[in-house]
Amino acid sequence: MRRTAIRTVLAGLLAGTLSSCGGGGGSPAPTSPTSQNAVVTATATRISGNRQAGGGFIYEVVIQVRETGGAAVTINSIDLTFVDGATPFGSTHFDSPMSGDNNQVPANGSGTSKTLTSTDDNASDPYASKVLATVRYTDAKSTAGSTTVSGDVPALPAVPAPQLFSLSGSVLEVPGNFPVRSALVEVKTGSNAGAAVVTDASGKFTFSSLASGTFTLSISKSEYDTAQQTVTLANNATLTVNVRKSATPQPPAPQPQPSLCAPASAACGTATARCNDGTLSCSQNRSGTCSSHSGVQCFICPGLLCNGVSTFQDLPFTPASTPYTPVHRIRQQ
Repeated sequence: MRRTAIRTVLAGLLAGTLSSCGGGGGSPAPTSPTSQNAVVTATATRISGNRQAGGGFIYEVVIQVRETGGAAVTINSIDLTFVDGATPFGSTHFDSPMSGDNNQVPANGSGTSKTLTSTDDNASDPYASKVLATVRYTDAKSTAGSTTVSGDVPALPAVPAPQLFSLSGSVLEVPGNFPVRSALVEVKTGSNAGAAVVTDASGKFTFSSLASGTFTLSISKSEYDTAQQTVTLANNATLTVNVRKSATPQPPAPQPQPSLCAPASAACGTATARCNDGTLSCSQNRSGTCSSHSGVQCFICPGLLCNGVSTFQDLPFTPASTPYTPVHRIRQQ
């Protein structure tokens, strides 16, 4: 059996109607010696349970104790045992639980009630399906006895659906307050973590269904410094986020390096490059070569696009300084 320490609170007194006989000045009437044995019954008149904000559960049990055998009794303790299905998992002990009535239950009384409150702070414990109350007492002859009552714990109240709010805003480049389109706006923390939208052409964004709370918003886009903003959402809200161009220029896209590919002929003519998907290109300039074929694997050398000298046009040209002498040609008859 697994036992869990449960913090206990003794709360409230539902005063039962007590029978009395004789006596003045408000003092209890003396009990006449009796040879009768006490007959004690206990009833769980109310049981309830609920969640705690920090985890675990809180239970309230109202116990009514009544003596019907003609012998007054003193209540010494009440133990509450909490059960999940058929498995007990925790208990609470109350010493002198009827202290408001000097722990006395009169003979042939109509009953004395107490509200017992138990708090289970262990978040790993299940919610109890049943509670057992064991009442221990002694009568006027110091005869000890006990009685037990059990009752079902009502099902937990339904968890209310969280209220959802919208969050709208604009992402602006500063200085200048220019709208930033296609910026990624993400919720990084809190119960809304993972929600993300992209700004439109006007730099605007909208989250339509966010739970209330505090969370971190991250705004990012290539060539801009990533911005973060803490948001506390309790109603529909709007905000503006400013971003700045990155101080460090973005590195240029890597260019394919020429390789010594073997010359080859292609359907298009003399190949100038081999593409990553194995096809050959006859492109006459590097820009856009193999753009539809997964990029350039290598440029073919010697060739028009190779880094080496491959054509006459690649040779350096230095004009000669020889003086120019016009030559008179005779038109052929």
